[in-house]
Amino acid sequence: MTVDQLWDVHFVLLGAAGGVGMVAHWAKRWLKDKTKTPLFDYLFREHARYTAYSFICFHGALVALLAAVPLDPHSVQSLATVFLLGYTIDSIVNKDFTDAPPDPRG
Repeated sequence: MTVDQLWDVHFVLLGAAGGVGMVAHWAKRWLKDKTKTPLFDYLFREHARYTAYSFICFHGALVALLAAVPLDPHSVQSLATVFLLGYTIDSIVNKDFTDAPPDPRG
């Protein structure tokens, strides 16, 4: 495996850990009744721009992190760091998001 291929594998594995962190942020909001929106609707229908912004910010931060610090995607510390990076970025981006008001027509 070349260095470039290894870097790609690390990026994908760590990106997945960050994605789980973003979903965990939705789960926290849902469990605390801060959103009633199902996950798919929350991510892709109700506020697709927030999702895209979170995704772009997270991956930019991940590239900077990988360039600055050698992360091993098989270590718990690296996975926890990237998980929390995804959770925190999603939390910051979505702090002002509220569910759409209920439709008065029923």
